[in-house]
Amino acid sequence: MENPVCHICAGRNAKLFMKKNGSSFFRCPDCKLEFIFPQPDDATLTEIYSGKYYDAWGLHIDSQTAEKSKRLTFEYRLNLVKNILNRGDKILDCGCATGFFLDLAKQKGYTPYGIEISDYAVQIAKEKFGDENVFKGNLEDAYFVAGQADIFDAVFMTDYLEHVRNPRQTVSAAFRFLKPGGMLVITTPDTSSLSKSFLGKSWIHYKTEHLFYFSRKNIGRLLVQTQFADVNFKKGIKYFTPEYVFHQFNVYRHPVFTPLARLFYRMAPGSLRKKIFSISTGEMLVLARKPALKN
Repeated sequence: MENPVCHICAGRNAKLFMKKNGSSFFRCPDCKLEFIFPQPDDATLTEIYSGKYYDAWGLHIDSQTAEKSKRLTFEYRLNLVKNILNRGDKILDCGCATGFFLDLAKQKGYTPYGIEISDYAVQIAKEKFGDENVFKGNLEDAYFVAGQADIFDAVFMTDYLEHVRNPRQTVSAAFRFLKPGGMLVITTPDTSSLSKSFLGKSWIHYKTEHLFYFSRKNIGRLLVQTQFADVNFKKGIKYFTPEYVFHQFNVYRHPVFTPLARLFYRMAPGSLRKKIFSISTGEMLVLARKPALKN
């Protein structure tokens, strides 16, 4: 089999470094991008993104607690760009799921739009925000009544870019959809993180549906290549409850963390199970700007 082409540096020297859950994981020796090759077929991904996918959030058991922790995470991200936003501005959430982020954006006075590939999630999001504001499919194929370019004041990709089949096309589409001066906010696993260094091949982010794994250096390179400017990095902070962590590791089994999560969940009182904590799980938060028009 011919070596796959790297999506960032176009090199052909990527080497297989791991097989897991039936997938082959490659690493580019030049830019250090990691990726699955060959990618899972559409049928496999469709099955993964069914309603069962959201069992890891605990949605079917305690939707209020899941929504509260998601809201705090999204509010943290939204606050990073609030200085460039005004009431009524259009915001796009890529991978909007059932619409937690869109709910928050609407409550803050912004006009929310979303894209999502899960049939289950899209149906719920469209019922909340309307067919015209939620697109089912990929960002590069998206169509909104508002137009095809220079629409959004901010585009958010929370746990999204690692799922797409072609990150260059996706980032380029975000650039096209953003207004000049608009912001792109990405949260994605960071292969240069301490958790990755510590856990190695047992890193919790290695999953069948995560097709790409970036470092700060190579995602910065990708953003510059796609014309973005003012690229900044922050540690990716998320808000969790022990109950949420329990559901995550019950769905995504880990030889160490799943038994620990189950033990803690059994021993913890009910009030502690729903207590919200902020932690970093080896992700980075990336901000980049579409350059403003020159006068």
